[in-house]
Amino acid sequence: MRKTLLLTMFLIVVLFSGCASNESIEPDHKEMSFESSLSFDLESLTYANTAEADLLFELGSASTDYIIMTNKIEELSSNDETAHVSILTVFDQVSSADNTFSIKDLTTYSSKDIEEYASQAELTITITDIITFNTIKSEIESYRNNYIPNISKQEYVELLLERDLTDNELQGFIVLQEYYFDLIYHNGADYSFVSNTFNELLILFDEYMEYVPTEEIELNLEAAYNILNSLLIE
Repeated sequence: MRKTLLLTMFLIVVLFSGCASNESIEPDHKEMSFESSLSFDLESLTYANTAEADLLFELGSASTDYIIMTNKIEELSSNDETAHVSILTVFDQVSSADNTFSIKDLTTYSSKDIEEYASQAELTITITDIITFNTIKSEIESYRNNYIPNISKQEYVELLLERDLTDNELQGFIVLQEYYFDLIYHNGADYSFVSNTFNELLILFDEYMEYVPTEEIELNLEAAYNILNSLLIE
């Protein structure tokens, strides 16, 4: 009897622990809102360190996001921005081609390491690239000890687009994020803004949540979808 009681208590503890664990890992719905902000991740040099149910999940790259972040702190000159983009693009390309290269470990690499990684990826780098690489290493160390301001999701998308969102596009993003969060996180659906169509997204909304947007909202949703699709396949 005692063994049975202890076993029952153990199972209850495990059950409640599992529930608490699941609750603790659920993304904050407010953070998922398109009206929230993004924080810069010094490990990836992007703003893309978000939950999978976020529309902007893995959207950014070092060559775009590092420039956005730096310009928010202190605007780069035209020449400096060009130099930064050049070597950051090399980082993006090498990290895609060579899984032994990690942007997270960037500050541990030497100039020779970068030259070797670039050579293996059949990329040509200049003396200016090497100088800028070492500048970025110093900048990263400095940023680790200083506050990096967040950026609103709207401003982030607008900077990537190099234009303002229209009111309809903005409303499309707000509604799309709300339903996309439920679709991916609460319903476990599988969807890609790169390989799946907008109509397929509408079908999933209907199948999983019985959500059929009005004609006006559908146009706004499609506008947001088209923007995400174009940014992700660039």
